[in-house]
Amino acid sequence: MSPATSSLIVYTLLHLIPPGKVTTYSSLARASGLSPRAVGRILARNPSPIAVPCHRVVRSDGSIGGYSMGGPRVKAALLKLEGVRLYRSGGSWRVHPEDIVDLSSILLDPPEGSAEALSTVKAD
Repeated sequence: MSPATSSLIVYTLLHLIPPGKVTTYSSLARASGLSPRAVGRILARNPSPIAVPCHRVVRSDGSIGGYSMGGPRVKAALLKLEGVRLYRSGGSWRVHPEDIVDLSSILLDPPEGSAEALSTVKAD
């Protein structure tokens, strides 16, 4: 898979994460067929960090990690604005476990109404 294709897949998958929720690098990696490190590199190069919500990706332990547009403080502020529940532990911000979603659950069991919306799309 080319780097451009890998980036497009990762950026597209990010749009499946609803506001108020996050996913992990490993979940995004499984859904995209890439390694978590490759996903991290792609997210670090995100040309449109707000439009392509890379701030909705956290570490597997729930800690929020870094953010190329101002660091963890800015990432925490964005997540809080979206309704993600954060708490401090060991000097870093962590996401409440109930706000972390596995992308495979979204892909295999879409949120209420999204399948219906897809089924109403008519082919030309």
